[in-house]
Amino acid sequence: MSEHPSLMADTSRPEALGAAGFVGLGLIAGLTLAGFLLLPAETSLPVHFDLSGEADSFLGRDIALLLLPAISLILTIGAMALTRLAPVAAVKAGRATMAVAVVGVIWLFALCQAIILSAGSGLEVNVPRLICVALGLFLMLLGNVLPKTRPNPYAGLRTPATLRDPAIWRKANRFAGIAFALSGAVLIVIAAMTWEGRLLGPALLGAAILPAVVSLVFVFGLSKR
Repeated sequence: MSEHPSLMADTSRPEALGAAGFVGLGLIAGLTLAGFLLLPAETSLPVHFDLSGEADSFLGRDIALLLLPAISLILTIGAMALTRLAPVAAVKAGRATMAVAVVGVIWLFALCQAIILSAGSGLEVNVPRLICVALGLFLMLLGNVLPKTRPNPYAGLRTPATLRDPAIWRKANRFAGIAFALSGAVLIVIAAMTWEGRLLGPALLGAAILPAVVSLVFVFGLSKR
């Protein structure tokens, strides 16, 4: 006699990317194709910008256009391998944070590919402002899912203390979620109010680093109680 469905363990594996991830990959592919069709083969494209938004490193068209798609492909393969090979329970415990992280990076790469293509086409783009808004949204999304992440070795605020004690994990990831969300919101406000790249660059770095540092200090304090 077959078991009742509600009593059977759910062993299905979550998808690594979902629709949003594949749309982002499709956008990267489309931008790459547009670059090959629209830009002359001898074009040099910027692949790195300083904190003020000025391009300071260039590569030939072909390498520059293929760089981010290649990294995106490696990231996608790695995410798919993790969801297929890691224990199902661990993947499900961290799937929300893993999905936001992977899909968020793919969409950030799509934005960077658009910036590279725009620069090669002669369009003036405020790179720090665009990146600040995009990173701010990413941090807010990450902050939203961190409190929903259950203890696992792959995603979330993982330290010896949080992995050892589920109570510390919950408090730490809730705190980290608030810190990252606030950091992202502040970054977007700064980007909306400031046009100068030399001011946005440090804000971008601070928004990315400060919530992680503050969260680790919070975890340290919890572990010493």
